[in-house]
Amino acid sequence: MVNLKSLLKHHPSPKKTQKQLHGTFGEVTAMHYLVDHGYEILARNVRVGYGEIDIVARQDRTLVIVEVRTRYSDAFGPPEESITPFKLKTLIRSSALYEHQLDERYEGMRIDLVAITMHGNKVANITHIKDITS
Repeated sequence: MVNLKSLLKHHPSPKKTQKQLHGTFGEVTAMHYLVDHGYEILARNVRVGYGEIDIVARQDRTLVIVEVRTRYSDAFGPPEESITPFKLKTLIRSSALYEHQLDERYEGMRIDLVAITMHGNKVANITHIKDITS
């Protein structure tokens, strides 16, 4: 598993804020988790008309849009509680637009959440919630 110090060392960027680096670390961690659980990563940080999709993956013949949330403190609750109704609506719109633009057709599509809780620079917990719109 990748750790934060390693990511910062190998991907230094004076233009990225600490929050952006934490987000990048969360996305890389989520991709490793998904691959370890049989997903194929198709894309990352995809800009569509309504916003950005963190990770696009495939599980069998299902297109999986993945939102990644990473928290370094539980002061504001666990990361999975940070999805607002507005964010969910944006994810649904972005996902539909992305799917419409694809040449390949899938048997289904869903939106998942990978919530990562950190303890210092190490991953303390990963929670994967499938189909957060149902």
